[in-house]
Amino acid sequence: MVILTSAAKIQRPFSGRVIFDHLPKTAGTSVNRWLIEALGDGNVSDIVTGLHRSALHRYGGQYCLITGHLDFINAEGLDPRWQYTTILRDPIDRALSWLYYVTKHYSADTLPGTYQACKQFIESDGEIVAGIIYPSISNMYVSHFSRILGRGDESETIRLANSQAALDQYDLVGIVEDYEGFTKQLAQLLNLTHEPPIRIFNRTEGRPELEETSDALRHALKQLNNLDCMLFETTKQRVREGLWDQSSLEPCETEIVTIAKTPRSLRQSDAIKLSDIDLVVRPHMKNRDTIIAKVTIETFSLIARLQCGLHILDDRGEIAFGVNSTLLGQDLEDVKPGSYT
Repeated sequence: MVILTSAAKIQRPFSGRVIFDHLPKTAGTSVNRWLIEALGDGNVSDIVTGLHRSALHRYGGQYCLITGHLDFINAEGLDPRWQYTTILRDPIDRALSWLYYVTKHYSADTLPGTYQACKQFIESDGEIVAGIIYPSISNMYVSHFSRILGRGDESETIRLANSQAALDQYDLVGIVEDYEGFTKQLAQLLNLTHEPPIRIFNRTEGRPELEETSDALRHALKQLNNLDCMLFETTKQRVREGLWDQSSLEPCETEIVTIAKTPRSLRQSDAIKLSDIDLVVRPHMKNRDTIIAKVTIETFSLIARLQCGLHILDDRGEIAFGVNSTLLGQDLEDVKPGSYT
């Protein structure tokens, strides 16, 4: 029997409740990968997408740190039981990075509509702005943050004020231009001794620097992001003034240990193995858009008859949609050993 003294430290997983509000093309994937490395994928979610409240309901019991592209609605506010953090980037550079990320990493086949619209915007020096890409390149910050304390359809002045007021409620806000400083502040917020490595994921390859683009294109992006530019400049100044400085936090005496995610139970045998699942997603889905799921299986012996199916679950884990090869009239018979997608 071991008797613990009051000075003994208890090993336990990270016990905080933190939301990392990940905005597209703001180095959020890099932050997510570092957090998983530091705390374990049993503590930190992958990057999820959906409504803020739904994410808390669905993932809050499984993870203590949720990272995701989250949407706020109906002036719902921040949940006082959670801490919030986010990182912003110069809005014009962010929009340019997003445009080139689409054109360099996708094609008209993999991202129809959006790909052509981005190419058209770039080639026209910003004169042609298709509706499908407008939310991604025009005042995305204000559109996002203004719905935390407001409806998001108020005047520009009110939406900008609501956005700043919402950001002021976050426990930590950083800027990509000082990514190293942000991750060190985040480590202090989470009471981590793990030194954040500077590794960048999902970098937009082959894009021009902002100053290498035409005056017309930069002017168009500036006009489209007039509110975001004001919000960013104010936020950048507040970061420099130490509004979200974490150095005054009292260090916790509890040693934090990483927790690995429980492996998914995949039904497989000596004859077949599910080796990869890839969901081809788009930034903005519309009604009747096609969702493409690529599933790769490996077979190791001849299978006389194989049925493949796909189920889509709702937030409660119940089946919302299901289909299989038999229902589609695609009988898979005499499947030989090999890899199939």
